Amino acid sequence: MKPSHRTLNKLLLMTKDELVNLLDTHSTSRGEHSWVFLPLKPKGKPCLVTHIDTVWDKERGPKEKFLIEDAKKGLIYSPQGLGADDRAGVYALLHLYYQLPSHLRPILLFTDLEESGGGGAIEASEIFHEDLSHSTHLIELDRRGGRDCVFYSGEPLEYREYIESFGFREGRGSFSDISILGPSLGLCSTNLSIGYYNEHTKSEYLSLKAMNSTIQKVQKLLSLGDKKVWELLPCPESTPLGREWWDLEGLDLEGLDPQEGIQTCPKCEEEFTKEEFNHYGTCPMCGSLIYGWEYKERYE
Repeated sequence: MKPSHRTLNKLLLMTKDELVNLLDTHSTSRGEHSWVFLPLKPKGKPCLVTHIDTVWDKERGPKEKFLIEDAKKGLIYSPQGLGADDRAGVYALLHLYYQLPSHLRPILLFTDLEESGGGGAIEASEIFHEDLSHSTHLIELDRRGGRDCVFYSGEPLEYREYIESFGFREGRGSFSDISILGPSLGLCSTNLSIGYYNEHTKSEYLSLKAMNSTIQKVQKLLSLGDKKVWELLPCPESTPLGREWWDLEGLDLEGLDPQEGIQTCPKCEEEFTKEEFNHYGTCPMCGSLIYGWEYKERYE
C-alpha cells in the first residue's frame, strides 16, 4: 500500500466501501466508523487525523466518476464532484506513514461521518481513547487552501506559534473531527490545509502543489521527533459563554440567554436548557448538529 500519485488518483476514484475494505485490511484496530494505525512505539508521537467520507458518497456509482488533470497547472478536477475533501488527507496520511522511517511514524486515525457531524470521531474518542492518549498532539489534514492552520479548542499561543513556525498561518474554521477529539483527549490540535478548493461543490479542485507543500511541512515536523506533550488547558468558566479565550466575533448568539441557560435550535427553533443538551452537540428535540452549547451551528 505504498502511496504514489497513482495511489492518489485511485483514492479519489474509490467508493467509500472500497476504502473501508482497504482500511479494514491494513489498520491496527478498527471500530464501526474509525480506524487506527499504530507505529511500533506509539508513545510520544503526534496523531494524524483525516476522514474518509465525502459529500458525494451517496450520489454516484463507482463507474460514473472520472478525473480531469491539468498537468500544466498541477490541478485535478471531476465533473461528478472530486471529493478531495478529504481524500487528499487520506493520501497524505498514508504517504507520510510509509515514507517515514519506522521510529518516526505517527499514529494515524481515519474516521467516517465527519461530513455528517463527526460520528467516527465520537466513536474513536471512546473506543480508542487509550491508544490515542499516547499522542503528543493531534494534526488533522482536512482544511481548504494551501497554508492555513485552524484551532478549535482554545489552544494556547505557544502551540499556535509552534504550528505556524512550519510555514502555516492561522485561519478560522467552524468544525472538524479534532474539535471532538482534542477536548476528549485533553490535547492541543490543529487542522491544516491540504490543497483542495471549492469543497462541497462540483467545481472543487485539488492543487498538487499545495497538497505536497503541506505534506513536506508535516514531514519536517514529524522528522524532528519532538516528544513534547501539548496538553489542552482546562476551559475557564469565568465568562457567560464559558470560554474567555473564544473569539466571539461573528458568532450567531440569537436565542441564547446565558443567564437563563436557554438555547434555541437553529433548525427546529425549539428551546431547550443546558441540562437537556448532550455532549455530542445535537439538539435534543430534532437531533440537528450544533457547534457546542455556547456556539453557532456547525456550518460555515
